[in-house]
This record gives sequence, structure tokens and C-alpha cells, in this order.
Amino acid sequence: MSVNLNNAPEQKEMAGAIPPKSVVWVRLNIREASGKRKKSDKHPLMTVSASNANNHYFDCEYEVISPSFSGNKIWDNRVVTGSEKAVNISMAFFRAALEAARGIDPNDSSPAATNGRTLNDWSDLQGLEFPIQVGIVPPKAGDQYINNNITKAITPDKPEYAKSKKSGEIITDNPIPEIPQGQPGQQQNVSDNPWTQSQTQQPEPPPIDDKNVPAWAR
Repeated sequence: MSVNLNNAPEQKEMAGAIPPKSVVWVRLNIREASGKRKKSDKHPLMTVSASNANNHYFDCEYEVISPSFSGNKIWDNRVVTGSEKAVNISMAFFRAALEAARGIDPNDSSPAATNGRTLNDWSDLQGLEFPIQVGIVPPKAGDQYINNNITKAITPDKPEYAKSKKSGEIITDNPIPEIPQGQPGQQQNVSDNPWTQSQTQQPEPPPIDDKNVPAWAR
């Protein structure tokens, strides 16, 4: 069987991890539960936490659509039913993401803004495009790659919003930390690690399909 690759896109070099505190635009995709993960009976897009059955979360995948790191992906889990603290964190993030995507100032309480913050269904979040500030997952001894996380969604009241919307991104020259030396599983003293300050604890780590591939390249 012949295979014609003439129309296949040209290979591009992966850009690697995004420098911390950069602002990039992403597209949200909520992944449905599959494999060993249990689908929630509360909504088709929700997954039941394996560590706490009271927690139902969205398995979120954010694909970078800004030019320099286009195609990079970041994952996290956002609890929307269960732990009050986790739910509040998720709701605050989704509100900011929605405001960013729909151009709503967080301080606007007009009827139009109020309506704009309303979802007809959770599935309205699918395909949402908005800017985020990225952080770095604190590297541990034995890690092969440096991965990004999300520190916050950038809302229209922030100067970075208009700037990133015009240019497509704001890439800092902040250094990317090196993977510490030592044996895998060895605990690192993170008390003085600046990258942990913006790390949001998730109740359950995002699923990893291949540990030999960095998160930004999967």
C-alpha cells in the first residue's frame, strides 16, 4: 500500500518548557474519563477521583495557541464537586477563564457581564480560548524534563491581557530551573524554591500516558 506524504506538514522542533511568568493563549479541552478512571454520574465530562470518591473533577488539557510555543500542552485537574476548598479554587479559575475568553472585566456587574459569566452547561468550557500565566512544576531528582503549570488566567483588567492579545504572547527571559541531582524519589528541600510559590496543589495528579515524554510534547 502506497502512502503519499507530500501534503503532510513539515516537521518542527519542539520548543521545550515555557519560561516562568510568560503569558500565552491556550485552548481548553476537557478530557472524558477513560481506562481505569471512573466517569462521574453528575456530568459526562466529570471524572471521579480515585483517592476521594466525593471529589468529581475535570481532566483539563490546555493547548498553547500562541506562536512561539504553539502545540505545547499543560494538564491539570479541576475539582468541581466535593472538597469545598478545591471547588472554590476551580470556580475562581473558571470564572477568570470565562471572563478572559469573553472579554469581561472582573469588576463589571452589569446585566451583560452577569449573563456573560453564565454557562448553559459545563460543556460550554470546551474550546474556550484565553490567556494564562505559566509557572514551572518544581523539578525533582530523577525527572527527565521540565514541565509547565498554570499560575492564573489573565483577565481583561490586567495590562498583560491587551498586550498578549495584540502580540499573541509575552515571553519572559526568566530562567528555567535545572533538574536537581540525586536519586529518583529523593526529597528536595523546597522551602526556598521560588517555583513552589505559585504551584497549586491538585487533589489528584493529571494522568500521564508516557513517562518518557515531557508534558509539553505529549
